[in-house]
Amino acid sequence: MARIQTVFKNILSSFFDPSGKELLELPDNIKNDLSISLKGDETIVISMKTDRTIYKTGLSNDSNTFYKAYAVLTGKRLILAKEASQLNIFREFQLSQVNSLLYEVVTNKPTIHIDIVNSKYVLSMPPGSSAQAKIFFDTFNSEIEPMKTENSFCSSCGNKIKKDSVYCSYCGEKITDTGNEND
Repeated sequence: MARIQTVFKNILSSFFDPSGKELLELPDNIKNDLSISLKGDETIVISMKTDRTIYKTGLSNDSNTFYKAYAVLTGKRLILAKEASQLNIFREFQLSQVNSLLYEVVTNKPTIHIDIVNSKYVLSMPPGSSAQAKIFFDTFNSEIEPMKTENSFCSSCGNKIKKDSVYCSYCGEKITDTGNEND
């Protein structure tokens, strides 16, 4: 009986955070602060509350973990902000930097893996929030899809670059084969 109550509690908590707002909504104070820091015509496309966000650099095994954060997707970047009384951005990156996205659910815990140039992010969503996490992932994926056709990869370092680049913006090597596309 206790296990059924726990499962039911996880399902209910997956739809609402402690303040009663849906996981895909930002609190008003964060939304207001964020609207001030958006650039030009940038708008919020979707957001999601995470249980844990892990940031790993590609150059070492070091990682940082941030608990109870918000992932905010705009048409240009992903902003990761701590849950607080005001906006507290701890990481952000341009959508054009995304090399790959992966969505998985293991033991009722949805996770989104984001691989960008020289870094990786793991967004662990609340248990039982698969439906909301899938909506966030699908929206994220649809935002980066048009960018995939605008990029190719450097034959020297493997980083994503604009197709018409003459030099790699990461390693500085001259691009010899602009047809090297790894979409």
